[in-house]
Amino acid sequence: MYTEYSNGGYYASQKNNHLELLSISEAIKRSNNEDEVVLIYGNEWDSSLPYYSQRKALMDPWELPLTDTKLQKALKVMGNSKISAMVVSGQRVNDEAFIKERVDYFNLNPEPVYWDEYGSLYVSTRNIARIIPKPLNMLLPEEITDIRLAIDKLVVNNTLIKVVGWAYINGLSSENSKIYLALESDKKSYVFDTSTQKRPDVTAYFKSLNYDDSGFSALVLKDDLETGKYKVGVYITKNNDMKALKFTDKVIAVP
Repeated sequence: MYTEYSNGGYYASQKNNHLELLSISEAIKRSNNEDEVVLIYGNEWDSSLPYYSQRKALMDPWELPLTDTKLQKALKVMGNSKISAMVVSGQRVNDEAFIKERVDYFNLNPEPVYWDEYGSLYVSTRNIARIIPKPLNMLLPEEITDIRLAIDKLVVNNTLIKVVGWAYINGLSSENSKIYLALESDKKSYVFDTSTQKRPDVTAYFKSLNYDDSGFSALVLKDDLETGKYKVGVYITKNNDMKALKFTDKVIAVP
C-alpha cells in the first residue's frame, strides 16, 4: 500500500505547496465569515483550497444535481451554516447553465468577484462589499490619445459593474505599468484599482514589445457611484512618472 501511495500521484500531490491557490484562497477568506461554507466544484478530493482559505467547504466531485439526495443531505447536516460562496474550476468554469443554476439556487451574485487561471469565485450579495475595492483618492490628468486599448467585456447588473480588457501606452511595453479604471460623468469622476491579467495574446498579435501585463479586470459596486452616465476609460501610470488617460465610447448608466 505504501508503494502505491508513494509511487502514485497521491504523495506527489500532497507534498506540493499549491501556491497557485493562494490568491483565490485569500479572496475566499476576505469575502466569507468563518461560519460560512464554500461550495467547490472541479477540485476532486483535494482539500488544499479549504485549508489555505481557512473556511469550511462542501466539495462535490460528482457535480450532483441540486435535487440529489446526497447533496440535500449534506446541506441539511450543515445546520445553521449556509453556502455563501462557490468556486468553479476545471471543465465547468465556462459552463454558463451549470453556474447559473447554482448561483440562483444559493442566491449568489451572478458575476464572479475573483477569477484567475485556477477558477472563479462567486459570493453572496451580502458579502460582495468585503472584496470589491473602493474608489481611490486620485485626480485624473487631462485626457490624451496615446493609449491603445480594448474593452473585451463590460457587464452591468443590479449590484456590480465588471470591466475586462487590455491597454498599454503606445510605443512602450506594459512592463512596470499600472492600469486603473476611470469612470467620468459630467459631474463626477472615479478611479478604481484593477487586477492584472496576463495577455500573451496581445504580445503575439502586435509582434513588437512585451504586452503580457497589459490585461486588466475591475469590479465596481454600483452603490459607490453617484447617479449619472459615466464614460469608461483607462488610466495608466508607468515607472511612477509617466501618466496617460483615454476614454472609450462605452457608457454606463447608474440610475
